[in-house]
Amino acid sequence: MNRNAILGIVLLGIGLSTVIVTAQIPVRTFAGDPGPHVFPYFSAAALILCGIILGVKSILPKSEDEPLSESRLTRSEQLRVAGMLGLLVALALSLWLFGFYVAVPLGTFAIYWAIADKEARSIPRGAVYALATFATIYVVFVEILNSYMPSGIFF
Repeated sequence: MNRNAILGIVLLGIGLSTVIVTAQIPVRTFAGDPGPHVFPYFSAAALILCGIILGVKSILPKSEDEPLSESRLTRSEQLRVAGMLGLLVALALSLWLFGFYVAVPLGTFAIYWAIADKEARSIPRGAVYALATFATIYVVFVEILNSYMPSGIFF
């Protein structure tokens, strides 16, 4: 069994576990509120779908164009992945401390800066990306789904 098959099984298990745990969340909704199940079910569906795709892809015969060996990450790529995970943890912590309106634009800009190539990085482009992401999340969750965004401890 290769790594893709193992990862597919793990993702499938996490997705199914998320469905089971989400089903146990009590429902106390306000008028027009989608409730606490919406986001976890969407996340679980994405995990399950990715797990199934990885599992099926791992058992299909490989074409002649695909390399036979799976590549490993270089040291610099491992550091970049660790930095991205650190940014996501910092974003979660800043959501708790400072709230949605501060954390998401700044966190999105930081993620853009970490992902973009050094030659392609641009402060105006990053600001537009961060504000567009913030606006999209705001419209979907606050305006369409009538959800409440975290306000943070300090605000």
